[in-house]
Amino acid sequence: MTKVRPEYGHRDSILGQLISLTWLQKRTDYKREEAEFPSLILTGKDASWLLGSHGDSLRSQSLLQNANRNENSNKTTQNRSLGNSFLKNHLFLSQFEAGPPSDLGQRSQIEQVRRSIDHFCGVKKFLLFGIRPRWIQYCKSKSNPQFHYLIDFPRAFKCRTLKCTIILNYSVEPRDIRWYDVIIFTNVYEWLTREMWEWAHGNRTQGQRWVMVTQESPLYVRGLRPPKKFGNTTYDWLDSYRQDSHFYHPYGWFRPFTSPKEWDLNITNFMSGKSKLIAWMASHCETEQWDRHRFVDDFSKKVEVDTYGKCGEKQVKWTKKERTYTAIFKKYKFYLSLENSCCDEYITEKFWRSLKLGVLPIVVGAPYEHYLRKAPPNSFIHVDMFNSMDELAAYIYKLDRDDVKYSEHFRWRSMGQLTSRPLVDHFLLPLTNKTHCSILSKYMRREMEIDQQEKLDYFSSFWHNSCSSCSTKSWMKAYMYDDHHSRQNHDIWA
Repeated sequence: MTKVRPEYGHRDSILGQLISLTWLQKRTDYKREEAEFPSLILTGKDASWLLGSHGDSLRSQSLLQNANRNENSNKTTQNRSLGNSFLKNHLFLSQFEAGPPSDLGQRSQIEQVRRSIDHFCGVKKFLLFGIRPRWIQYCKSKSNPQFHYLIDFPRAFKCRTLKCTIILNYSVEPRDIRWYDVIIFTNVYEWLTREMWEWAHGNRTQGQRWVMVTQESPLYVRGLRPPKKFGNTTYDWLDSYRQDSHFYHPYGWFRPFTSPKEWDLNITNFMSGKSKLIAWMASHCETEQWDRHRFVDDFSKKVEVDTYGKCGEKQVKWTKKERTYTAIFKKYKFYLSLENSCCDEYITEKFWRSLKLGVLPIVVGAPYEHYLRKAPPNSFIHVDMFNSMDELAAYIYKLDRDDVKYSEHFRWRSMGQLTSRPLVDHFLLPLTNKTHCSILSKYMRREMEIDQQEKLDYFSSFWHNSCSSCSTKSWMKAYMYDDHHSRQNHDIWA
């Protein structure tokens, strides 16, 4: 089998890179919050890892001698001393990897060392197993210097609330999995073969956590979908848009005020810039679950719809993306917020951004009751509210002629605060220090329960089978693909 190679060089000399990593520069994350990271002292566990499964006695002795010298130095800080003690403790334990000693005194010493280690987290090793090619292109772009560090591997950083350092690396080789504490699966492209899945599971170690991190629906994460035989033995945790995920990252949310404010909208001013009726924009034209493009074509025959982007008639120059989006769509009364997948709780930035701009969304996506639960009250028009497309079109025209009734759909602004997270936050979520520190926090809390915790059942109704139908109405069934539908374009993102 041809070995899969990374698209960006990351392991020319990974041992050399990590062993020589003695300090970290001050970095600025994409929210421009600076954090200065102290010198990195490799723990004994990590020294053994770098030197191989059994290590080299001369090099181990050298590392241990260096640790002793550092501890005796007057210039050594308290953190450095703690780190070096941790190193010595782990090197001591590594002598007995083959089995416990027969000497009772040594056994007692081992237990004391283990208790000492429990009080200090040290270094934890995280692996991004697979990486989206667009991340490299985007983060390396000259126009995005604030993101360059996100694909600088191996990268080491401290988590502010934990006495821990994370070493984050990236690989596409299943054999590398065995050296890490946490494995992050996030490349949605279909790149893992069945044989690679077998190899990955074969290299999984006891106590290791596997985490699926994605903001996409189950239909668009082929690279994260394990073979059926591994369906309920692969992932320990899920980081997604679902509220019942282990790590919850919604595209947006609505938080009601403690007490509602007075509704004082100036309808004349609010409606003054809305000179157009409906807009739709999309860049992925061939969807997996339903014929979104045909829905727009049919609806355009009944009401006026302006289409933008790769799938529309009007192209957009994204020099300043958010500003461009605002300038175009604020002049519309309605926006077609049509998701590429109709899955439980899958309500993306299309919806939240239109509300923030003061544009009323017409939605196809998650079930109607999920919008009722997640969205501000009376803030959207769902296809399940109508028995035909003609009824939907008639309601749009009714609101178009009645500014007062239209503005009632924005009364929620007096009831609570809406947050719409920038799209770049979601795109880069699996790469950020904050994401990995959250995972580490849970890892440290649950480390003693690893063997007892149930793993995610990938093919259950919780995840893979959470995408059923885009509507309960019969007229919408005509836009659903059957199980035997095949795409014209192999690229799932085309």
